[in-house]
Amino acid sequence: MEFENVTLLSKSAELSPANWIRKYLFSKRFPKAKMSPINIDTFNELNKIGVNLNQLAKLANSGRLEGDITFFLMKLNEHLTKIKMLLLDDSETNKG
Repeated sequence: MEFENVTLLSKSAELSPANWIRKYLFSKRFPKAKMSPINIDTFNELNKIGVNLNQLAKLANSGRLEGDITFFLMKLNEHLTKIKMLLLDDSETNKG
């Protein structure tokens, strides 16, 4: 999972994963994403969806939801995480 996150972040900065890690280690800041900044409301809405998915997954894992929904909830959560990583613009970290 960590490798996937680094790969997504490095792609957004148009760097190889190794170069992205080097820049982060030496500057203690995430390399600036080359993509355009996202609307913060969109990111917050995606985060709310993720929270709801996590709550549903907990219910499913506890047996309080009927049917085999757990697999689909986990896949949806994975996709949501990837979308958030692609949209992430860590511009606040790069200031100063």
